[in-house]
Amino acid sequence: MRLEALRRIRADGQPFAALTAWIRPVLAGVADLANPGGRPLLRQIEEEHGIQARIALVDVFSAPVPTEWADRLHAAPGAPALMIRRRYRGFDRRIYLATESLHPAGRFALSFEIARG
Repeated sequence: MRLEALRRIRADGQPFAALTAWIRPVLAGVADLANPGGRPLLRQIEEEHGIQARIALVDVFSAPVPTEWADRLHAAPGAPALMIRRRYRGFDRRIYLATESLHPAGRFALSFEIARG
């Protein structure tokens, strides 16, 4: 199942990302469940189906804002954006959820710490 959504800042409703998700068909019913708390799709699947991600593959790269998302994101077509592609594998090693989130420039920051030892 393919799902598209526009993510917005709760305080002012401004869009900050376009999300496309692909869900294994047997799990797709989560899209029909009420989600008043705004739980992330990954958490909904985990809680509703008892699945946990064993492996998360993450790619982060630059990409242009596609024409079909530009108006909804309040961004110019072709403007720079950050794409985050995630694939989640369960203990059976099969991908059960894949997502792409597109964040126009200046609307997302990524920081992490790597410790050794």
